[in-house]
Amino acid sequence: MKFKLIKQVALSSLCSLSLLYICARHFASRPSGATTGPAGGAPNGTSAREFRPELRLSNRVIDGVSESGDRLMASSSQLLQNLSFPIQPTRRLECAPGGSKAGPIQAASRQLLIVVNSKWSNFERRRRIRSGWLSAEQLEDGLCKFSEQRGERAPLWRVDVAFAIGNSPGAQTELDARVLEESSRHKDILLIKLDEHYRSMSLKHLSIFKWILGSARFGPDTLVLKCDDDAHVNLELLMELSAAWLAAQGQWERTGQNWIMCARFPANTRVLRRRDQKWALARSEFHFDTFPAYCSGLAYLAPRRLLGRLWRLAQALLWDSGARSYRRPLWVDDVFVTGVLPASLADGLRVGRLNAHFCYSSAQYSRRAQLGLPCAVAELPPATLPLVAPPPPSHRKR
Repeated sequence: MKFKLIKQVALSSLCSLSLLYICARHFASRPSGATTGPAGGAPNGTSAREFRPELRLSNRVIDGVSESGDRLMASSSQLLQNLSFPIQPTRRLECAPGGSKAGPIQAASRQLLIVVNSKWSNFERRRRIRSGWLSAEQLEDGLCKFSEQRGERAPLWRVDVAFAIGNSPGAQTELDARVLEESSRHKDILLIKLDEHYRSMSLKHLSIFKWILGSARFGPDTLVLKCDDDAHVNLELLMELSAAWLAAQGQWERTGQNWIMCARFPANTRVLRRRDQKWALARSEFHFDTFPAYCSGLAYLAPRRLLGRLWRLAQALLWDSGARSYRRPLWVDDVFVTGVLPASLADGLRVGRLNAHFCYSSAQYSRRAQLGLPCAVAELPPATLPLVAPPPPSHRKR
């Protein structure tokens, strides 16, 4: 009996050693370049390379107050130095309780710039937006009545509107003529001398910043709403949510801080690597395996001062001192402008999360509207862009 027990123990030990040997041979024979799934990422046996910012700069340095900041931001070249804006918008609207009118304004309690990123050929989208949430009636309804609901006494809003478009590719004489006619009629076209292509999106985004910062029309406390031309924005609801969040931060009356209102994607989202995926990035374009936290490019609201800091950060981050020139930025502008650049803010970026108030289908938009829960921002197909926004919460019967 004792001999049989010893034999069983010996056989069991031999099996265990054999299994360990087989496993060791299996893992030793695996190719060192194998990856962790279809999206790519880190090689097997190593951890994913999470995003880490190359710079950490304080507001003081970024704003060029200190001597070190002046040295950092000085360079022999300028980012997008050859860029020009052949057509610039002049459309402006003012509104206050009791009515609205167009024309020059001496002073304003609130300044808002709305920049809609659009493709040069999207004439119909721009027409529907002008007839919908960017009409004078909708702007007055969204902004002035918002101020009335807050009990503000005679707040004066100054609103500038711009549709940012790039060059039409190739010889498009007829379409270029239509753009000129559109600009002459509506006075809200910002033409950027940059070829329209999805790999130029970050350059176009930075070009918009450069135009805003170089214009005397926009004061330092201007609020900037940047959105795409497939977005429908409920201005009153967006302002209500923003005012409530900023009041909690103690910043509604001081807009020159590092903050942004948007639908936020979390940090450590995996980078797509497969070439057949639209937003795939080669490792030479972005060598990290995960993204930083970033905002949906559908729409965001931010103060002009933050855009200035991001613009100067872009200059510092993209400047190649050895080549004495600027590198091209990561072309996925949502990630680069609202993720990579803010990650270099040593003072941090406060984010008002609007994820629960963004809609990404016409069905979701309609369903919420029927329930009396309108979306602050909705991504809608061109054919379903509504001409009139659903009533915001403050207009519903109590």
